[in-house]
Amino acid sequence: MHLKLKKSKITDWWVAKENDKMAFVNILSGEPLRSNLKVVGYFDKGEEVVATSTNYVVMITKEGVITSQGSFYPFEEAHEVYLQFLIYANKEDTIIGYNWDFADKVSKEKIVADIIDKGSIRKDVTFDFIPNEKDVMLSGYSNNLSKNVILSTFSRRNNGCLVIFGIADFVKADIYNSSFAFLEESQERVKEVKKIFSNIVKGKNISVKVGK
Repeated sequence: MHLKLKKSKITDWWVAKENDKMAFVNILSGEPLRSNLKVVGYFDKGEEVVATSTNYVVMITKEGVITSQGSFYPFEEAHEVYLQFLIYANKEDTIIGYNWDFADKVSKEKIVADIIDKGSIRKDVTFDFIPNEKDVMLSGYSNNLSKNVILSTFSRRNNGCLVIFGIADFVKADIYNSSFAFLEESQERVKEVKKIFSNIVKGKNISVKVGK
């Protein structure tokens, strides 16, 4: 089926809500897709200009994402951080943090964020965060919450206006600098994402349910 679809020009992509383009969406949760999801990424990575798909995401398959006009976004071209996000977000006892910032800019030991835990959202939660990798704000553990935490890395609280052309320079730098990876690492992440799809979604496509 995918060979008959038009491959999109957007690369290093992730899926986000139309009105919150920096916050990753866990498209492998097994829940029905919402109708306001778009693909965000690069048309021209050399110019570091972030673009958004014209049409909405309507289907997830084991190979990638499909929009309403039949554009196909293969997982092989997804952003490296988004691949990692999907892998960690679907592990047990893991919550998702977005719209985040350091609660204490000096010690950087605590974070304030909106969190998603088993589908429910809690706003402005402050908690300790011990990163799995030193100084890498992606995944870690919180003793306060007794949970693993995966951060939607680009969804920073002090980003300002999240209109796509108003992305703060430091976020643009994060997006660009974290998009590179060794080929073998990237291939392993893609394999793991496809495995999660097979296990959670059981090989079935997910379609948008109107009104969700």
